[in-house]
Order: sequence, then C-alpha cells, then structure tokens
Amino acid sequence: MASYRREVRALVHDLALARDGEVPARDLEFTAVDFETTSLAPPGRVIEVGAVRMRGDGTVLAEMSTLVDPGPGVAPGATWVHRITREHLDGAPTMAEVIGDLLSLCEGSVLVAHNLAFEERFLAHELELLGLTAPPLPGLCTLRAARTHLGAGSCQLGALVEAFGLPAVAIHAALDDARACGQLLLALLAPPHELRLASRPRHHRLPVVPSSGRSLPRAAALRAGRRGWMACLMDRLPARGLHPPQPEGVAAYRALLTSVLAQGRITGPKAKLLARQAGRAGMSRADLVRVHRAVLEEEIARAGGPAGPGGQDGPDGDRLRRLAATLGLPDLSDLSGPPDLPGLPEQAVAPPTELVAAPPSGGCSTADTPSERRLPTYQG
Repeated sequence: MASYRREVRALVHDLALARDGEVPARDLEFTAVDFETTSLAPPGRVIEVGAVRMRGDGTVLAEMSTLVDPGPGVAPGATWVHRITREHLDGAPTMAEVIGDLLSLCEGSVLVAHNLAFEERFLAHELELLGLTAPPLPGLCTLRAARTHLGAGSCQLGALVEAFGLPAVAIHAALDDARACGQLLLALLAPPHELRLASRPRHHRLPVVPSSGRSLPRAAALRAGRRGWMACLMDRLPARGLHPPQPEGVAAYRALLTSVLAQGRITGPKAKLLARQAGRAGMSRADLVRVHRAVLEEEIARAGGPAGPGGQDGPDGDRLRRLAATLGLPDLSDLSGPPDLPGLPEQAVAPPTELVAAPPSGGCSTADTPSERRLPTYQG
C-alpha cells in the first residue's frame, strides 16, 4: 500500500476551499470523477469511469461514462454495491482504450472527487500499468471540504445530496456519482457558503493518448417513476457522447425498441434490455432522443399528422401523446424543431448550460459551450 500512497502524492496537488480564499472559482474549470472498482485499493482495478467537465459557474462542457474491462476473467468485486457483473464487463473497452478520453477531460482542469484519495490511488495505479507518467494534477476533495465547512452530520455523498436538495442521485454508478460530486462542489461555491480556492491551481500538460472512440455507458438503477422507464434511461446516460455511436448498435437498438413497443407497454425487464443495447452501441441521451423521435415521427406520418383523424383531441392524437410520453419525449408540438434534446428531465444532473444547486423547475436550454482546450469534439 505504501507504494501507491507515494504515487498519489506525486500525482495530485491538493487544493483547499476556504471562506476567505483568494481565488474565485466561477471562471475555473473542474472535472468531477468517480470510479467503480474491483476492491477498495490497488492492485484492484477500475471497472467503470464517470467524469463531468464543467466550469465553476455551472456550465457543463462534456461528460464521460463507460464500463471498463480489467482483463479476461477478472472478477468485478463487490457486485452487491456497484451492481456490475462480469457479464457487464465482457465486450467493454479496456483502460488503454479510454484513458485518452479521460486525460483529455482532465487537461487544464481541477480534478474533483468525493474522497479524492480513493480516486487518486486508482488513477495512479492504472496509469502505472499503462506505462504512463502524468505531472501533478490540481485536485479538490469535496468530502474533506464538507467535513471542514459543514460541521456535524453525515458527509457521505448521498446524504449531502439529500441535505442540499440537489437534483442528483448517488447510486454507486460512476457517472451519477460524478454528477452528484459536481453538484455538491457548486453548492459549496454558492451562497451561503461561497467557498473559494485558497491558492490558484497550476496546470501541466497531461500525456496525449489517442482515443479508441469506444465506450460502453451503463444506465444503472432504472426506475419508472412518474415519467416512465425511457425518461429514466435517458437520465442515466451522458447528455451527449464524446464519440459517434456504433451504427450497427444503433440499428439494433431501434429494432429492439420497435419490437418492445409492438408487444405493449415497456416494463422494467424490457427497459433493462434496451439500456444494455444502448450501452453496447455507445449511445448518449441525444442519440436516444433522435431514435425515439424517428420512431414517433413514423407513427405520426401513419396517423396523417400530429393530431391524426379526429383532430388533436381524437383517438389518434391521444395515442400519439401516450407514445411520446412512453418514449420519454416532449409534447407533440415540440417535434417541429430540430432533432435535439428535449427539456432536460428533473433528475438530469448535468444540464448543458447550467448545473444548479437546487432541483430545477423546468426544462433547460440545450446549447453546449465547447471547451477552449482539447476536449473530444463529438457532441451527439
């Protein structure tokens, strides 16, 4: 264990948040990260990566989510915690295939995690296994900040999300936990706490590793809720992908969706099948919206228009509205615009324009602000 601790000290330069800090965070960039792993410390392996690149004003620049195959036959560890099985990992990209995307997201930003030492140890170990050497990264630990500035009470991520009333979920799924960590950071930077950095971060160029363009995002802990299975599935995927999805996988997803709809209502097991296929194809929420809109628009065309025979209040109009809701899409009148994301759902933790520290009251703009640095360029 001592050798891994030495790697951590070499990898991350800890920054502190203070009420009297001299460096406001609004214009800085942060990358909130979370790893699901096979054990509590190296030589265990990372089996899922979630990361959210954002500015201190809440602007989200990019998201990353993928399962990671640590090697043939390597057991996933505490499946009862992270719900990742060996079957999930079969066919997932390796760390060598995704480390380039992760380093690109972290380039020029402050690394943020809830219990940063945990993520640092595993990142250092994975870099070492790949023969990569990284300069010190500036880092912030939201767990340490919460213990320092929030006083008594549980500082577990889920408890803090609930205490702050954040629209995130913390469910031991990497992207969801990274989103929750990012929202917690913003809550600490906002009134009434208004924490600032005690010192300005120093950035060094990170290794440039070609990206494989592969990802296998996992939509964990699906719940129907009041908005339906497909809306929850969209919530659990990255808002937009770093890379185009696999065309064959997208076609397979659409065929499966058409088959499921033909069988009647979408149930939990069917939603999980769709989630697995969406992950295998490397699809984002924007990709799902496009496929779902295409399916709905075909039904609209068959019905003779959005209202169908009998007008907006006729039976076809009602049927199309129910189908739109089933597919997690907005009202039919919104389909006249370009095929982009609908208003972001309530549990979406990373609205592309602003990441708020309280539950949103409605839809958000879908505009992206591209990073000035070398972030992956595909935006779904």
